[in-house]
Amino acid sequence: MGPVAVYTVVMLQVKMHGPRPDPFISVHAVDIGGFLVLLAIGIAMRKNSAAHKRLIILSTVALADPGFNRFIGYVYPANPHTPLLTFLYIFYGNILIVALMLGWDFYRGRLIRSHIIASISLLTCMYVASVMYCWKPWQNLTLQW
Repeated sequence: MGPVAVYTVVMLQVKMHGPRPDPFISVHAVDIGGFLVLLAIGIAMRKNSAAHKRLIILSTVALADPGFNRFIGYVYPANPHTPLLTFLYIFYGNILIVALMLGWDFYRGRLIRSHIIASISLLTCMYVASVMYCWKPWQNLTLQW
């Protein structure tokens, strides 16, 4: 429902203020894509219960950024213009949860290779979404949509 809600809000804003780019769609695509891929891998790894649990939780973490993003919008209303700051601004909650999950497993001596690979892949995809968010050709493409 996230992309549908964004589309509805953008259409209302277009009617009120005219067309403008909406690069935030890259974040929604990564959220939905990361959730679906991690969920599918987690389901496929049902026989390895430790990896299954971590990947299912990680798939939920892929969808957690809207709530964290709303919170930081109230605390620190800014509009970062570089990919790294955008990554930290939008995905700080996801980064925190992934770091806590990996830290807990490291502390308990239960790090699982599939969990590490999935965590790094998810954070990399989120960084790519941040790069796309700041990239002018992506903004022009979203303006055309």
